[in-house]
Amino acid sequence: MKTQLICKAEPNDKSFQDFDKLMKECRQLLESQINGTADIEQVIGFINTLIKNQDDDGYWRLIFSQDMPYDAKVHHWKYPTILFTALLINFYLTYPEECDRIQGLEEALIKALDIVEKGKLAGHGYESFHFMLEALNILVSAGVMQFIKVYPAKHKAFTQLIQDKKSELEKSLAEGKTRFDFNEEFRLRIEDVIYKMNSEKKAWLFIYGTLMRSDNRTGLLKDCEYRGTGILLGHALYDLGMYPGIVEDEEEKVKGELFCIPEDKLAEIDAYEAEGYLYKRKKVKVHTDQGGSIEAYTYIYNMSVDNNRKVPFSFQPWYEGITEFYDQHVWYACYGSNINLQRFMRYINMCQDKTPPLQTRAKMLNHPVYFSQRSSQWENKGVAFLDLSKKGSCYGKMYLIKKEQLEEIQNYEGSWYNKMALLGYEDGLPVYTLTHEPRWGQDMVPGERYLKVIKEGIRDTYPDLSNAAIDEYLLRKILSKKQRDLLKYLRQQEHGVSVQNIADGLRMAISDVVDIIQDLRDLDLIRQDSRSIRAGASWDGRDAVYYTKKEKRVLLDRILNIRQQ
Repeated sequence: MKTQLICKAEPNDKSFQDFDKLMKECRQLLESQINGTADIEQVIGFINTLIKNQDDDGYWRLIFSQDMPYDAKVHHWKYPTILFTALLINFYLTYPEECDRIQGLEEALIKALDIVEKGKLAGHGYESFHFMLEALNILVSAGVMQFIKVYPAKHKAFTQLIQDKKSELEKSLAEGKTRFDFNEEFRLRIEDVIYKMNSEKKAWLFIYGTLMRSDNRTGLLKDCEYRGTGILLGHALYDLGMYPGIVEDEEEKVKGELFCIPEDKLAEIDAYEAEGYLYKRKKVKVHTDQGGSIEAYTYIYNMSVDNNRKVPFSFQPWYEGITEFYDQHVWYACYGSNINLQRFMRYINMCQDKTPPLQTRAKMLNHPVYFSQRSSQWENKGVAFLDLSKKGSCYGKMYLIKKEQLEEIQNYEGSWYNKMALLGYEDGLPVYTLTHEPRWGQDMVPGERYLKVIKEGIRDTYPDLSNAAIDEYLLRKILSKKQRDLLKYLRQQEHGVSVQNIADGLRMAISDVVDIIQDLRDLDLIRQDSRSIRAGASWDGRDAVYYTKKEKRVLLDRILNIRQQ
């Protein structure tokens, strides 16, 4: 043991660190005892230390204060006491001829069994059931079932406690009552403990490659129990060609399948996985599709993955040929009318390969959108382009499609969209968009029908956005400085203003004012005063009077930075 046994240490950062190290080393010592690889003299030395530092009531209070909360007592008193009790039980079973050499062992064991029985293996609060299963796992792994069979009278109440806990778990399983601790699912973990208590040699196995049911090339697990899908955190999945491998990676996770197998089948699977050479078998915590978690064996790749492709979680589980998938697919990032899926599918249906997008995702693009040109398809008004020369942001949507589909779509878009620009990568796949380079010189207000298609697309892609927020976003992208100046001028007047007065007030040519008014009318932001209409003023006449629409004024004031009075 590298770490010395701490006893009634004051709670502080150092003592907590020492405690964690000690618990880890004690678990390793227990495992080496169970496996028969422990240094007997080291074990005896540690047991002597335990005997000397045990409290009269049987506890080992490793960290202590007078006002210690109950959850801390569970962690720093009850847990080590159960672990040390397991060490004593296993030693008593494994080395009976050595027990007489250790003075006070019998008394220490009885005191430990007594305090464990009084505590009923109960934890604290919402973690109580989890703690009980963990305690049983430790005791069962140490051989407690054999112990109470060989020495039932050593501590009758303790023997009864273990039998009762086994019965309780079997009853919970039979009745389907397996959710505890804030409705967390424990079915697999309960089964695992019962297997061990019944001395059934079962093992849990998490697989993610050629052993999965979808591949089924080996048949190794055909007679084993499939127990659902699982997720392994802290590991990344790599495609190695004909098979995959996983390596530790704190930021990643792996999707696979969970099996319950006979323990003696592990040797056969070890041989298949080239355990010790290509892979290392390791015990990991797997989160199940039923909401719980279970400790299971899995195989960690033992070679370098530097030249292999990482498979993002969204494209898992693994299958042979996933690299070809990467080579064939791209993300297409849209920001105009194609942000509307229904509109985008018209392009897909014109492609030779009419496969719909495999995935769609919302994606904020790091460039501003603008509107330009006159599209005969869209009321002879402007359409959207991405300005690659500037940094900014706009709402976008990505479609996962084949490279050939994107190339065909660009051909359909024509010379207006002459640039296929790489915006970056998502899940290891390139993200492309279509726009014009260089930026078109003249902005052009889009038509009502075109804007409606975009609004519907944004609303579907970003459901948390309100209609008002979408309108504001689009107007901020559409309105030019001159259009904003005219709107601001109208908002600053108490009454409507004639075209002539607008031109005079802003020092603009009448023709420029008329062009702007036409755009603002098309955007449904201003209205001609009804009195000037009755007086015979044409919409573009000098005496035509305009004001902003009342229902648009709150929105316009936000865009124009006009404070409400």
